[in-house]
Amino acid sequence: MAKQTTTELDDVIRARVTSGQSQKSVARELGVTEWRVRTVMRAETTRQIVRRKKLEVRLRVVQRTTVPVRRCLVLSDIHIPYHDQAALAVAMRYAQDCQPDTIVLNGDILDAHEVSSHPRDKHAIITFEDELSECRQFLRVLRSQHRKAAIYYTMGNHEHRVERYLVNHAPDLSSLPGLSIDELLDLKACDIRFVDARGKVAIGPLEVFHGSIIRKDSGNSARGHLQRRGGSVLMGHTHRMGVIARTDRHGVHWGIENGHLSHPDPTWASDPDWQQGFTEIAFEARSGHMAVRQHHIDQGKLVVDGVLYRATVR
Repeated sequence: MAKQTTTELDDVIRARVTSGQSQKSVARELGVTEWRVRTVMRAETTRQIVRRKKLEVRLRVVQRTTVPVRRCLVLSDIHIPYHDQAALAVAMRYAQDCQPDTIVLNGDILDAHEVSSHPRDKHAIITFEDELSECRQFLRVLRSQHRKAAIYYTMGNHEHRVERYLVNHAPDLSSLPGLSIDELLDLKACDIRFVDARGKVAIGPLEVFHGSIIRKDSGNSARGHLQRRGGSVLMGHTHRMGVIARTDRHGVHWGIENGHLSHPDPTWASDPDWQQGFTEIAFEARSGHMAVRQHHIDQGKLVVDGVLYRATVR
């Protein structure tokens, strides 16, 4: 009787491990040691090898199922009106083909140089209103190309320049609602949701925000936010592209740096370690699975799935 009970238990162990359950989980649920589970599975492996007449690769059957996914594009650090016209045009053209469900404009979309604390060129003809006007036009075009998409605009450190300028130079006006960045950019008219510096945009398990940490080399800044937040993050701010991962008892967590779409060689920076591009996220809600694709733009060119996007002069 004891031998029959042991055989039945071995059959249960084999069935559960073969179905994909981890050996540790099987041992815990059946109240046996992990050593016992490993012993049973080693014996099963030996039995299978003896039965095979020729060497073959042991693989499981893969089921291929089409599932609904939500697609998201994240663009950041455009710095209008000091954007790279070619890079931004390519990103927008790809977005038209992709038709994402969600678009996140992840901070520093507006440069706001004319209200910054940095020295300004006395001969420059660009005014703060010029900056706002071109950014508003970009937002209107983006909304016209993506009428059904949810669009978010997150606060970056460059957008924060507006509030800081008012507090320092016109504190009595700083509380006026019409002077907030979302009002100045007329986001409501474009049906674009504004997310302030304390907020996050959730794409499945991924938190999207502009970020505040800058460390040397690609991926390290995202790593800092990942360690601080304890979960998957996507940030802008660094003008770099990179993906890093960390696994703990709660699963796999991703840290993503999003690249930029501003001028690649500004006059105020010497040989910057930057990369132009953006990130595409596909999220399947039922399984919680997330796929990350980064799209690097090089000198106005982008290649995705055999398609070349190349900006040309009109």
